Amino acid sequence: MQRVVLRILIVLCTIVIHSLGFRIQNCARVDMRLKAGSSEEVVGVIVVDHGSRKAESNERLKQLVSDYKDLSQLSLVEPAHMELSEPSIATAYRRCVEQGATRVVCFPFFLSPGRPVQEGIPTLLEEAAAQNPGIPYAITDPLGMHKSVLTIIEDTVSREIHQ
Repeated sequence: MQRVVLRILIVLCTIVIHSLGFRIQNCARVDMRLKAGSSEEVVGVIVVDHGSRKAESNERLKQLVSDYKDLSQLSLVEPAHMELSEPSIATAYRRCVEQGATRVVCFPFFLSPGRPVQEGIPTLLEEAAAQNPGIPYAITDPLGMHKSVLTIIEDTVSREIHQ
């Protein structure tokens, strides 16, 4: 059941990223690209969670990002933790830039738009952007704000009831 929920979360991440208007190129190594006048932007994606002292919790985000990267066929997707563990947002931002990103999109893997999403992540992204001049960023709504989360809740509860 955890595998099913993980796949649904990956699909939700994809829906949110694509709802921003990015189009996916069909090729072996895919980059998110936006037409910007005569040039194209390469978009790196950071999926950020709170971070944990428990290694297995942090490994779960790595697995989620790896699965999302495979599903979406995007080449620039990096995990990050807001605190307590590496990679940090600054590290993930730098990795995106080192791989050619000209813009970064941050997806908060959080259920609500609380203080971490409204204050912590924007501050950390601003600091990371200052270390990478000329590489702008955007922050999506957190996972929990997407209406498909209700489907995940219904699916999970229904499976438990009918087990």
